[in-house]
Amino acid sequence: MKTIRLRKEVVRCNECKKTKEFFYLSDFAYGQRLVFFNDSTQMAFVNFIEDKVYNQYIDIVNKVIGEAKSNEEIMEFVQASFGITCDKINNHKVDFLCGQKKCLFCGSDKFERNMIEPESFVNMEVSEITHKTWEKLSEEQKVFEVKKIDFY
Repeated sequence: MKTIRLRKEVVRCNECKKTKEFFYLSDFAYGQRLVFFNDSTQMAFVNFIEDKVYNQYIDIVNKVIGEAKSNEEIMEFVQASFGITCDKINNHKVDFLCGQKKCLFCGSDKFERNMIEPESFVNMEVSEITHKTWEKLSEEQKVFEVKKIDFY
């Protein structure tokens, strides 16, 4: 667990009018990201600059699909699939495509534009992304896992 400072915004769902809290890292948090998972009810933190598996994973993806795809397509693939390198958190897979823009009550992704309370900053304890299971795999096993993913 890691304590991080987050910006919090509270808005109202357009459909059911229930409130929703949105959390964001500082605009100056270069290379860091909040990752939402478990149907956007939980979040974790990753610092890609310090995460040694991230660059290794990009290298593997480049070996597997690099020549056939553009750099932009490769990075889209990495973002969509990097979760395979991550350990489960609270028995849930980490999904880098899962966002927080979903009402937990009605499922809508439409929210009012105006905040219903002033923006605030909160310190929250969040899980950190780890890769213990992935790191135990051989290079061949890692390549095999990447090859199993459907590239869209």
